[in-house]
Amino acid sequence: MRKFILMLPILLAALLLHAAQLKVVGEVFTTVCTGCGGDYSVARSALIQLSEEHPYIIPVIWNMTDETSPGGVERFEWYGGTEDPLAEWSGVLSYVGEYDVINEYYDLYTQLVDEEPPMKVVATMTLGGGRDNSVIIDALVELYQDIDPTDNRITFLLTRNDLTNYHGLVLLKSDDMGFELHSGGELDYFQHEFEIDAEWDIDDLRGVVIVQNWQTKEIMQASQAQITLPVGEEESVSPPSDLSVSVYPNPFNPQTNISFEIPEDAQGSPVTVDVFNVRGQKVRSLYKGVPAGAKTSLVWNGTDDNGRNVGSGVYYTMVLSSGRSPLVKKIVLLK
Repeated sequence: MRKFILMLPILLAALLLHAAQLKVVGEVFTTVCTGCGGDYSVARSALIQLSEEHPYIIPVIWNMTDETSPGGVERFEWYGGTEDPLAEWSGVLSYVGEYDVINEYYDLYTQLVDEEPPMKVVATMTLGGGRDNSVIIDALVELYQDIDPTDNRITFLLTRNDLTNYHGLVLLKSDDMGFELHSGGELDYFQHEFEIDAEWDIDDLRGVVIVQNWQTKEIMQASQAQITLPVGEEESVSPPSDLSVSVYPNPFNPQTNISFEIPEDAQGSPVTVDVFNVRGQKVRSLYKGVPAGAKTSLVWNGTDDNGRNVGSGVYYTMVLSSGRSPLVKKIVLLK
């Protein structure tokens, strides 16, 4: 059990803020003929091929056929586009045209892929409140380079990922939200909820989060997520365990209820319940003792062991019981 505790910072780092790899966002503005089996754009096909071959490419296809397409026309004009297909790579490299595009795209990608981004962005996507008519995209942003923290925008997209001509097609777009980045290890937390069409295949949907400088147009970092089970239900970030833990409400403010249940053959054994931040540092010891019954309910009010309020963001509660695999659940504090 001690071995698992020592590994917790590594586990959390791997789950959240592990890679400092730039996610290269490839945006293609082109015609998408949704009623005629697809317009086989060479530009779009090249982006799809490269995104399948390289995991750090996030494909974003903007439909320029319909002016009511969610944000495509406005974004095309914002980039200064005059002719499509137009490709924008991370907002700093562009290419117009169709011919020999796979080689051109690869050259643009390789110019960016080794660059170190100034921040980390982690996105997760869940069903909205357990329902099937909306999805919630959560985004954590951590700045770790000394850059101008102002004039940044975060944008949420919902795209299709069915590996056809529509792979990466933007289905929904949020407004572009301005924010000032925090430094010194403090995390910025954002959330957006999309209402979705009942005919869309949940497994094909991808949530895309883009952090972009609004003056230079550079995409400094991005993240892509697919649907996961709602936090606090079946989702677990720990090895299988016969312990049971629920967190409600989640996300929460100002407090949440953490309930755990231990199997009958483990009753009478000591249990500890702690809260950790994303770096694996313990911020609060919630419980240590022998539970009187099978089920125990605790309240966490978002404070550390010194009674100080902790910041907004993602935390983890870990339940340890003698002779059992530990169980870790994600908690989101919103302020």
